[in-house]
Amino acid sequence: MSTSQHGFAILIVENHRFFSKALRDALKSHYVFPLISEAATLQKARTKIDSTRFDVMFIDFNLSDGSGLEFTRSLRSAGNHAVICMLTNQDVAEYRDEALVSGADHVFVKGGTDIDEIYAVVDLALVPRFRTMIIADDARYGEQMSALLQRTRPGSVIVTSNDWDEALDVAGVLKPDMVMLRSQANTERKRAFCGQLHACCANPRMKVIVLGEGSSKDTPLSQRDFSVNSLAFLRQRAAVVSSIRSRLDGLSTTMG
Repeated sequence: MSTSQHGFAILIVENHRFFSKALRDALKSHYVFPLISEAATLQKARTKIDSTRFDVMFIDFNLSDGSGLEFTRSLRSAGNHAVICMLTNQDVAEYRDEALVSGADHVFVKGGTDIDEIYAVVDLALVPRFRTMIIADDARYGEQMSALLQRTRPGSVIVTSNDWDEALDVAGVLKPDMVMLRSQANTERKRAFCGQLHACCANPRMKVIVLGEGSSKDTPLSQRDFSVNSLAFLRQRAAVVSSIRSRLDGLSTTMG
């Protein structure tokens, strides 16, 4: 499977290599799609933050080159709005209170936190973002459409995939607001797959756009979904982008 994403990133600032790797592996196995970066020092973390907008940060209390608490205060003073989770070995009320006062959103005790609690934090960070999934047999087409949508609607989370089975697993976690499907599969298979997407995502607002070679009449879908002629997209990109943008705006309005 080829999966890539734009718009959602996680940073782990932790100098204990094995713990950092364990947390990264747990997040990667559950979500698949986010960009997950690691930094063993505050200096490396600052460099990464300068070049990437992180949505969630896990920061150790004590790093080799400084205090995670001071680092958190500096992030908040600079206007950084990422969800910040402090990591500590000590389950002490004073530590928790100091972290929250410093600007942290959550405090997790290493070895004493259920991984589902961490997943819940990431899930909540995803909720306010408009989430799109592009499923295309041709991975290059998926990347091109992703780049176009990123320019059309900056700040949205966009995940691309070229494997239907694994895409269902990713969609079940991402719970996209919109899915764009382009495939040479026959109409019945595409219609069945759209039904599977709706069933696994449990997102009543989700719409599926089928990018086909014919008209919308060639791909009968549920009333929630619709079709776009991909040839028209290639020939009249501006008009089709405008149509997609209006659909996106309509979805965003219903979400609000």
